[in-house]
Amino acid sequence: MAEEVELIKRRLLAKLVSEKRRPKCETFEDTPSLQPLSKCKAAVVDFWAPWCAPCRLVEPVLKRLEAEYGERVGFARVNVDVHRGLAAEMAVMGVPTVVVLSRGREVDRIVGYTPTMYARLKSTLERLLRG
Repeated sequence: MAEEVELIKRRLLAKLVSEKRRPKCETFEDTPSLQPLSKCKAAVVDFWAPWCAPCRLVEPVLKRLEAEYGERVGFARVNVDVHRGLAAEMAVMGVPTVVVLSRGREVDRIVGYTPTMYARLKSTLERLLRG
């Protein structure tokens, strides 16, 4: 019994240490800045507008990815009507636009909704998290 307890303690300690080493990336709803995402190995930014019908199709795709990747990937949603300056800074010309960042640098961009969006984003994220 004591050996089992000791084994469980070691496993929990190892888990806590590994989680502490891994930087956690957060999810931001309607953020005015992408600075917090610059520490993330991978981040997905959704530029959207409340009046945009295709933007409503993108949201479940990103929610699914967020559920899969948890704290390993940062996610942010930027309402372009509220944060026009940030949209202009990122050269967003239309919505929806989904930008994938790695350590603050753009590595992929999808403009509009496509049925293959999930597969493309998942592939990009996997590549970034491996490398």
